[in-house]
Amino acid sequence: MNHDLIVPDLAGAHDAVEAPPKRWVVPLALGLAALALGLTVWNTARFVQGPPVPPAPTPVEAKQALYLGVMKIEAYRRVHGVAPDTMMDAGLAAGSGYGYTRVDSTHYVLVFEDRSARQTYDSSTPIRTAFGTPKEMFALRTKGDTE
Repeated sequence: MNHDLIVPDLAGAHDAVEAPPKRWVVPLALGLAALALGLTVWNTARFVQGPPVPPAPTPVEAKQALYLGVMKIEAYRRVHGVAPDTMMDAGLAAGSGYGYTRVDSTHYVLVFEDRSARQTYDSSTPIRTAFGTPKEMFALRTKGDTE
């Protein structure tokens, strides 16, 4: 058994010249670096600005939101026999665009307002008279309303 070490001949290895990079490597690297920097700046600007403001609701959307609020108050009134003392009792959150006034135990006024859109419902008016049928209420366009 021969245990001799084989040592490679490295005599001319340090004189070897590396091949220059291909022509496209440097422009591609610079382009990718510029793209990464641009996306970083854009993302940082978007983060600082916060989320975009949603568009103001159309009159139809405001009427639909008012209808949903009226349905919550009416559900409370059916269960408890009286109109709620506050809109929060019926499940309408403060700051959600609703305004509520209890006139007496069976009579209330509900307002939905979001920027330029404002709709009002007085419970002395029958729901079908104010809003129509549920099918009409949730159609893409409600009869008599224009955007």
